[in-house]
Amino acid sequence: MFPNRHNDMRHSAKNIEQELEKLMCLGQEKTVFQPLVKRINGTPVRAYFVHKIYEEIKTTHKRGRFGLPHRIDESFFVKQLPLLFEGVIAVQYLHNQILDQKCGVQSHQKINANLLQANLLKDYLYEYIATYVPASIERKVSACLRRIFRYVDIGQQLEKEWNTHARFVRHEAIPESILPVELEQFIEMSELAPLRMALQKELPRDYWEFLDLYLKRIYLTCGALFILAVDLITELLATPEETRLRLRRFAISYGMMRQVINDNADVVPSSLGLATHSKFPEDAFSDLRNRNITLPLMLHLAQHPNGQIGQWLSSDETMLSPQQELAFSEELQQSFAIYQSIQFGKLLARMSLQHLSAQNTPALMLADSCNIAEWNKFLSPLIKTPQYRLYRKSSAYRRCKRTIRRLGRKHEASKNAVASPVPLFGLAVTA
Repeated sequence: MFPNRHNDMRHSAKNIEQELEKLMCLGQEKTVFQPLVKRINGTPVRAYFVHKIYEEIKTTHKRGRFGLPHRIDESFFVKQLPLLFEGVIAVQYLHNQILDQKCGVQSHQKINANLLQANLLKDYLYEYIATYVPASIERKVSACLRRIFRYVDIGQQLEKEWNTHARFVRHEAIPESILPVELEQFIEMSELAPLRMALQKELPRDYWEFLDLYLKRIYLTCGALFILAVDLITELLATPEETRLRLRRFAISYGMMRQVINDNADVVPSSLGLATHSKFPEDAFSDLRNRNITLPLMLHLAQHPNGQIGQWLSSDETMLSPQQELAFSEELQQSFAIYQSIQFGKLLARMSLQHLSAQNTPALMLADSCNIAEWNKFLSPLIKTPQYRLYRKSSAYRRCKRTIRRLGRKHEASKNAVASPVPLFGLAVTA
């Protein structure tokens, strides 16, 4: 981690506390806000992202005509908007726990509690906007949040109906009209070209349409929040087009990267006891239990459809024993699928970095946050294995590494157009 980034994230979180108190005063039942309180007491990623995007724009254009139009005070970007986006993800996690039966949310009582808590928290977010956000931008902010919730819900619907093992093995034709025109226009697949092309080299042609569906799904369920945050901030600040496009491209790769990292973390056995604020150890293999085909599962099943994992997915089983989790984790390592998926997370990190071209502290902090693809506590037990050393000698590893290096060289070549580029930390070297 870049020196002081953890402290910087805590500082950003502390900025939100006063606004959080205002939000909590809107409701009598304080337990409604506990998921959000818990997030802000840690190192909230979405709040930090919003804060740093604002600071990156401000720093980049400090010698130009940068200003705060519509009489917007700086505290809106430093305190209010970070709180709102962290509130959005708190609501989404409550819903996701229901949809994927995570965090022990399986009984009718717990499902009802989550549903009511999420709905109330969402209502209080809109009430906070109406009460405290400047009237000149209230509509824009509310519309942005509604868009995020809608896009994520459509992405979740896509996952449950189409991103399944049954659809995967049947090679079903995917309707061209599967998504509304609005969303097809929002999803810029061209920005994912390096990832998409690299993945196509590892998957048989029959799976390319399913791959595109998966990429569109995670674009909506994880990427949309970061992308729409950039869209809102750059619009409110009347940001120059070059900077707006650059940061939007960063948000696309960054959001996709975080989802791939989450997909990889899902196949770490619960017996290792790893957890986060929103993930319990018992949530391990929840994607597999729900027959949701994520990137590591896709890479594995395309080559080994009849292994232990494929047989379990084709059965009527719904539960996994600790022994089965360990066996499935081992199978994903033996096929190199999990290592390939980890490497594609690094590719997305590399894609993100090439859009952070300025040598300033906010850009450095955003760039350093991409190092989660290089190391995190869920990744660590997977790469500390003899099998990972074998993977690093494989042709699959060399292919992806060449793509990462090519992007690195492209970024290096563009440095001459920028006064002070962002250093690449360890990603280009250790990929």
